[in-house]
Amino acid sequence: MAVSFRHPDAKKFKFRELKVYASTEWLADNKKKYRQVFDRYDTTYIYAELSFYNKLFDEEDWEIEVE
Repeated sequence: MAVSFRHPDAKKFKFRELKVYASTEWLADNKKKYRQVFDRYDTTYIYAELSFYNKLFDEEDWEIEVE
């Protein structure tokens, strides 16, 4: 088994994308309508999806807190 040494401040993930949408209704083919501009009179809630790459997916389990 290989032993790997990792810097304590090294990130365990790499940012992939942040998608934002206002409607929870699904479109054809199970897709959502992602947008960057919203009308404040037509929008009640704004939802976001964060995705990232797990650099340690096959090395160790870890937890993350998103605020």
